Amino acid sequence: MAAPGINLAHWRRFAHAIDIDRGLSGLFAYAYATAVRQPERSGLIAAVREQADRADFRVFPASTADLSTPIIFIAPDKPLLQSAIGFDLYSEPVRREAIETSIATRNVRMSGPIFLVPDGESRRPSFVLLHALYHPGMPINDVEERRLAFSGVVLTGYRTDDFLNALQVSLKSQLRIRIHDDGGSSGQATLIYDSAPELAADDDTASHHHEIDFGGRNWVLRFFAPASGSSESPLVTPTLILVGGVLAAALLCLLFYHLATQRERAERYARQLTRELHDSEERLRLASRGTNDGIWDHDLRHERSFISDRLLEIIGLSAANAPGTLADFTVYFPAADEVRRRTALRRHLRDGEPYDVELQLKRPDGALRWVRLRGEAVRDAPGRAQQIAGSVSDITDRKQAELELLRHRDHLEEMVDERTAKLVAAVEQARAANQAKSEFLANMSHELRTQMHAILSFSQLGQEKADACGQSKILHYFGRVEQSASRLLGLINELLDLSRLESGHMELRPEVLLLTALVQEAISHLEPLLLQRRLKLDFDAAADLSPLTGDRERLLQVIHNLLSNAIKFSPDGGRIAVRIQTADLPSGCGTGDTGRVAALTLSVEDEGVGIPENELALIFEKFVQSSAAKSGAGGTGHRLAICRAIVSQHHGTIEGKNRPSGSACFTVTLPLTDAEE
Repeated sequence: MAAPGINLAHWRRFAHAIDIDRGLSGLFAYAYATAVRQPERSGLIAAVREQADRADFRVFPASTADLSTPIIFIAPDKPLLQSAIGFDLYSEPVRREAIETSIATRNVRMSGPIFLVPDGESRRPSFVLLHALYHPGMPINDVEERRLAFSGVVLTGYRTDDFLNALQVSLKSQLRIRIHDDGGSSGQATLIYDSAPELAADDDTASHHHEIDFGGRNWVLRFFAPASGSSESPLVTPTLILVGGVLAAALLCLLFYHLATQRERAERYARQLTRELHDSEERLRLASRGTNDGIWDHDLRHERSFISDRLLEIIGLSAANAPGTLADFTVYFPAADEVRRRTALRRHLRDGEPYDVELQLKRPDGALRWVRLRGEAVRDAPGRAQQIAGSVSDITDRKQAELELLRHRDHLEEMVDERTAKLVAAVEQARAANQAKSEFLANMSHELRTQMHAILSFSQLGQEKADACGQSKILHYFGRVEQSASRLLGLINELLDLSRLESGHMELRPEVLLLTALVQEAISHLEPLLLQRRLKLDFDAAADLSPLTGDRERLLQVIHNLLSNAIKFSPDGGRIAVRIQTADLPSGCGTGDTGRVAALTLSVEDEGVGIPENELALIFEKFVQSSAAKSGAGGTGHRLAICRAIVSQHHGTIEGKNRPSGSACFTVTLPLTDAEE
C-alpha cells in the first residue's frame, strides 16, 4: 500500500468514505501514523502544524530513537481521540513488535494486549490491527527493501470486551469463558477477556479450550462449567465442546470479517483516490501543454523523479527512450550552460536564491533550443531541502526575437552615436562661432568707443569755437553731431557689456549695499526725463530692509534700464510705481532641494501699453523689441537682455508680466547674499 500525504482534508474525506461511525462492533478508532527518521522529525512537525487544528502538534513520548511512527490522523473526529494525535507507536514495545512483524510478513498483523491512549487511567484491555505502508516506486521484494521503503502504518484500534460482545451470546449463566493471549515472542500469556471476572480464577476447573491463530497472535479460549453447588444444571462435556467450538469459530469469523470489511473499504477509497489522481495528472498534462511548460519533480531524499510528457517533448524524447532521473538530462545542456545550471541550483539549495536560469538545450537530433528552467525547493523546519519541483519553458521564439531586437538596437546605437558625434561637432562649432562673435564684438566695440570719444571731443571743441565766434548755425550742427555720437556711444557700450557678460569676461565686484539707496540714485539720474514728461514716480520700500551683497555699478545699471523703459513707454503725465519688498528664493537647483533663502524684490510698474502675451517669453532675448516699441518709443532691444545677464550672475530672477490694467510690470528678485557663498 502507498502512503497518503499529510493532508487533513483528504483524511477526513477518507474517514467519511469508510463510514467508521457506522462501522463494526468493538471498533474504537481508525488511524494513520507516518514513519519519520530523526533528521526529518522537525520538518514533519512543521508540516503537520500547517494543517487546520494541528498548531500544537508534538511527537510523544520524547525519544532519541532513529525511527518514530507518530499518529498523524485519527477517526472518528472526536475530542476523546485527539489525545492520541502525535503518539509514537514505535515507542511502545508491543506496538513496535506488530509493526516489525507486518513489515516482515507484508501482511496485516494484530498486536498483543495493549491499553489505548484515549482510555487514560481506565486501562481497558485492547488490541490493534495494523498494516505497513511503503513509499511508492521503491522496491519491496524482501524485508530489507521493505524496511527502507517503510513510510507508515494504517491501524484499527479495538477494546477487547466491546469486540467480543459482538458475539451476542449470553454466557454468564451457562458458561464462563476466559481468553488469553499466549504472549507472542515474549512467551508470557496475558488474560485479555473474562466473562465472569467476579468469580475466582481456577484454571484447574477448565473443562475445554480452543486456540485461534490470527494476525500473528495466538488466542487461547478456555471454557468453564458452573462451579459445583451452583443452582444451574451442569453442562455435559459434549455440549461444552460444541458451544466452545461454535464460539471459537464465531470469534475467528468476526476477526476475519473485520479484516475483510476494513480492507474492502480502504481499497474502495484507494480506487477513488487513484481516479482522482489520474484526473489530476491529466489536467496537469493538458495545462502544461497549453502553457508550453514541462513539469518536473525530484525527491531529494529517495532520489526519485517525475518528468512530464511535455518536458520530454521539449527535449525531443519519447517515453520509450526517456532517462530514468533528472540527472540524466544534463547531457543535453552544453558544458558552459550546465555549469550555470549547477551554480544556480547550488545557490538555491544553499542560500535560497531563486532557481531561474535560461539555458541552451541541444536535442538528440542536433537542434538547438532555448529553455527557461525554474524550480522551488520544499524544506524542513531547519531549512534542509527535501524535494524540488519546477518547470521548463521553451523560449526559443522569444530569444530569437530578443536577438533580432538586439541587432536592431546595436544598429540604432551606431546611428545615434554617429548623429551624436555630428551634433557634438556642430555644437562645438556653434560655441566657437559664438565665442568668436563675442570676442569680435568686444574688440570692435572697444575700437568704436575709442573713435566715438574722439568724435565727441572734437564736437565739443567745435561747439566751443562756434559759440565764441557767434556762429549759431555751426553751433547747432556740432550739437547734432554730439547728440548722435552720444547715442551711438551708448549703443556701443550696451553691445560691449552684453558681449562681456556672454563671454564671461565681466567680473563682478561684490559689496554690501542698500537696494533703496541704489533706487534713489537711479531716480535722481533720470529726474530730468521725469520732469520733461511730467511723470510722477511713487517709491515705496518696506521698513527695516536688510542689505544685500552685489556689484553696485551693475545693479545700478539694471535699475536704470528698467526705469528708463518705464519712462519711455509711459504716456505724458502718467505714473510710475517702484516698490521694494522682502521675499525668498530656492536655495538650490536639485530636484529634492526644498530650502529657501532670504531675498528682496524690486518691482517697476508703468502705465504704458503693456507687452503682448505672445512676446513675454522673448523680451529678454538679444535684439528683441516688443511690438509696442513701434509706437515711437524706440529702443535697441539690448537693455532687458543685459538686465537678465546681470541678475543671473547675482543668482537672482527677473520676469515681466502685464498688470490687470494692461500696463507692464518688471520684477527683479535678488538674494541677500551671494548663493555661492
